[in-house]
Amino acid sequence: MFTAFEDAWRRSPLRRRYEALAPRERKLVLAALAVVGLILAASAMDSLYGYRGSAIARHAAEQADLGWMRANRSAPALQGKTGGASASMSAMSTTARDFDLALRSINPEGEGYSVQIEGAPFEQVLLWSHALETRHGLEIVGATIDMRDPGIVNARFSVR
Repeated sequence: MFTAFEDAWRRSPLRRRYEALAPRERKLVLAALAVVGLILAASAMDSLYGYRGSAIARHAAEQADLGWMRANRSAPALQGKTGGASASMSAMSTTARDFDLALRSINPEGEGYSVQIEGAPFEQVLLWSHALETRHGLEIVGATIDMRDPGIVNARFSVR
């Protein structure tokens, strides 16, 4: 591996120029190369330590998230067993207000509810449905969305 490097160095015009320097100038060139090498090594180490620090911070944040997820793993299951009906209706109504939606009706349907929304912005309806599932642990088991005007929809959801 180093033989190719040595052969290239022997044939290099840079080597001839280096050998033509006075001994004091050679020492100066070697010292300058050493300083440049140290600066490059320090820069590389600084980058690695910075990356390591950010990786440790990310890991700590993800561990905290995992701890929260484990602690709250059974919250959606408990919601359905104790006070689930009123909690589910409250969650749907509150979340609808958060997204500026007016729910036309919430009716009991089997083990869940039928929710109707009329004349609402499509994006808000999607955000509302996503919030129900991710924040409140409700499951949307069916959805019908009809376009009324561009960007405005009528929707019916079956929620458990």
